[in-house]
Amino acid sequence: MGLIHQMHADYLKALAHPTRLKILDLLRGHDELCVCNLIDNLELDQSNISQHLRVLKKAGIVSSNKVGLKVFYKPVTQDVYDLIDLLNPLIAHQLQTLSNILESEAKV
Repeated sequence: MGLIHQMHADYLKALAHPTRLKILDLLRGHDELCVCNLIDNLELDQSNISQHLRVLKKAGIVSSNKVGLKVFYKPVTQDVYDLIDLLNPLIAHQLQTLSNILESEAKV
């Protein structure tokens, strides 16, 4: 397997968790957010959120900045949102297909 393929797979693996996608969603539109802001919005404990942030940081998706006792996170590049947004039409198609199947089964 080529290096680029492995890098793609590692990047996608880092995104492949609902909590990490939610973290990125919360970061969208902000310059950066403190872990304390993420705790309030995710209703998860700090250690759980920190584990997810470590995965995102290791993959090069987010960066951190420590100010005093607080750690702030931000996406390394906004391009990650282009990748995430590309999934919306695919998910819409899957939902439509599922809806069609359910409709046809309900008629039987």
